[in-house]
Parts: sequence; C-alpha cells; structure tokens
Amino acid sequence: MLAEDTRKVAGLAEDIKLEETKEGIAIPLRVAPRSSRNCLDGVVEGELRLRVTAAPVEGAANAAIIALLAKQLGIAKGQVSIIGGETSRHKRVLITGVSQAAIRAALLSHQ
Repeated sequence: MLAEDTRKVAGLAEDIKLEETKEGIAIPLRVAPRSSRNCLDGVVEGELRLRVTAAPVEGAANAAIIALLAKQLGIAKGQVSIIGGETSRHKRVLITGVSQAAIRAALLSHQ
C-alpha cells in the first residue's frame, strides 16, 4: 500500500462503523471495482472504501475483496465472508475470530 493510501486509512480507522454480531464483526464497505490497483482507500460515511482491480463479473470482485481484507487484517480468507450487498458497491462483510480492537489495530498498522 502506498504511503498516501495508508494516511487516509490510519487517520480515519476510528470512524469505521464496526458492528459486533454473534458470529463476528461486521464491516460496511464501499467498493470501487475495475480500479488501477487493490488497496484500502480511506473511510467514507462510516464505510471502509476498497479499490479492487477485478471487474464485478461472476464474483471476481467479491473474491478480490475477501483476499484484500484477509491480507490487510492478517487473517485467513475463510474468516472473511460477504453477508450483504453481493451485487452492490455497498457491502457488508463478516470477520470471524478477530476483535474490533484487533481490526482497528490491523488497519492502523499499515502505516
């Protein structure tokens, strides 16, 4: 991740509206498919903004989202699942086995 992208996320990681559920932590996302690179791109209206190079065709962008989040959070892809908005730019993902504090710390650690 580039330094300027890290600053956007680090400065606003506290603004992400994380929701604790019985299954894990739900994170609202705003996704920009067909971008020039895969990266976190700050927080917009409480949603973590992601850019992925994959097109939103046959689940390619969703798979890229799962891979990117797993890599950024340092967890297995199996711990990340899309629970809402599979065909929308506004999505909700569920992260299992990780606390809210650990998610925020992982986002901040990419400085």
